[in-house]
Amino acid sequence: KMEKFERKTFFGEVTIYKEHLNTLKPGRYLDDNIITFVCFYLRDVVHQKQTNICYLAPCISWMITLVNDKEEVREMLSHHEIDKKDYIFLPVNNNSNPMGANGGNHWSLLYYTKKENTFYHYDSANNLNGECAKKLYKQVKAIINEKAQYKVPKVNAQTNGYDCGIYLCKYIAILSKEGEEKGKKSIEQLKPKDIEGMRKAIQTRILENEKETTITSF
Repeated sequence: KMEKFERKTFFGEVTIYKEHLNTLKPGRYLDDNIITFVCFYLRDVVHQKQTNICYLAPCISWMITLVNDKEEVREMLSHHEIDKKDYIFLPVNNNSNPMGANGGNHWSLLYYTKKENTFYHYDSANNLNGECAKKLYKQVKAIINEKAQYKVPKVNAQTNGYDCGIYLCKYIAILSKEGEEKGKKSIEQLKPKDIEGMRKAIQTRILENEKETTITSF
């Protein structure tokens, strides 16, 4: 199936080409289109009835870190109605080049829960994206709640230089299903084999387009 795959558009918003799909092969750094697919699959298929969750596409999170105007950030987020959401998932990338949309070499997750009014930065490389996540946090909290806190939970570090995007997707899948308290414990127990399984699961969802058949989470 993977060899015959050429192109497919999901949810009317994200198009996956073969070169994107190839980044799901073992040892590859994940393309942002794949992360967008995971976010929208969770939003429109797995948790379609949970309208209190916001999944921001990586490109939106990235653009927010590049601007310094509060009203511009507010405009970027206006149609997402994030002030009405209980949970917000924001992919973080360390690309600081406004001219290079495909730059950067590390992914992590910034996760907000309204109940605790806290942003959690989940990073599989010992908070390597800390500076980028902090900037994103400051930009978004100015729109949501200025008193929101920022915390960095302890997680198991990745054992290579390419699985960060898969960890990001796994974090989102776990937290969207289990919430912060239970999800944090599940994340603390993640092992390399779980990440390997996630890489295969994403590939399966794309190739089989399970939106048309059965609802299966990651």
